[in-house]
Amino acid sequence: MASEDAARYPKRVRKLVLYGAYAQGRVARGDSSEAIRVHELQSELARVGWGQNESSFRQVYTSPFMPGASKQLWNEFNELQRRSTSPENAARLLKVTAYIDVSNAACRVEAPTLVLHVRDDHRPPLEQGRLLASTIPGARFVALEGNNHILLEDEAA
Repeated sequence: MASEDAARYPKRVRKLVLYGAYAQGRVARGDSSEAIRVHELQSELARVGWGQNESSFRQVYTSPFMPGASKQLWNEFNELQRRSTSPENAARLLKVTAYIDVSNAACRVEAPTLVLHVRDDHRPPLEQGRLLASTIPGARFVALEGNNHILLEDEAA
């Protein structure tokens, strides 16, 4: 969304740093019909289980964000997810991010841009970070070592 805003309001953005960003969501990039199925299942799971005290529903979303985290950190993030949004809003957010495609907007970004992306990120793949950087004129791409979308304090990145 930051690249969309930077393209839409170029006078408001002097510099842009994008971390773990992507040009196209899972469904928009057309990975496969399986990607659509996974998206639909995750959206339904969010509607049904997001607000429950049982964290296993939210763990489906937590583990790809921080596969290297401790169980305690997973539990804390699961609770943060539960408290920070409703099940319906979580499902809507999943839909927006799955279908988003900012490729057309990204090529209109005028601000100097730095795109940072973790090499083995389990959420948006590295290729999406590279695509975004290659679409934004003059953007610089930096790959960070690791596999957590949400960086942990003991990681070099």
